[in-house]
Amino acid sequence: EVGAPPGPQRQRKEADAQHNWGLTLLKMERYEDAGLIFESIINDEPNAEESWAALGVCMANLKQEEAALACQKQVVKIRAMKENFSVE
Repeated sequence: EVGAPPGPQRQRKEADAQHNWGLTLLKMERYEDAGLIFESIINDEPNAEESWAALGVCMANLKQEEAALACQKQVVKIRAMKENFSVE
């Protein structure tokens, strides 16, 4: 039996669980695996600020300085966008 597609609340919970798994891998110093998790989240939600930041940490630990900087620039861009929306 096929049910209704997952709603936004279920999708959010799944994304949170996925992010938490990525953080666990990061703490275990499994930077490549964690990076793949965060990239997957970002592919689904390009404005996932915390996942961009965590991906930047992964890239820095993997000595991928340019990629780490690009991630941090994305975090700044997302924050600026959020601030612009909240001011209006």
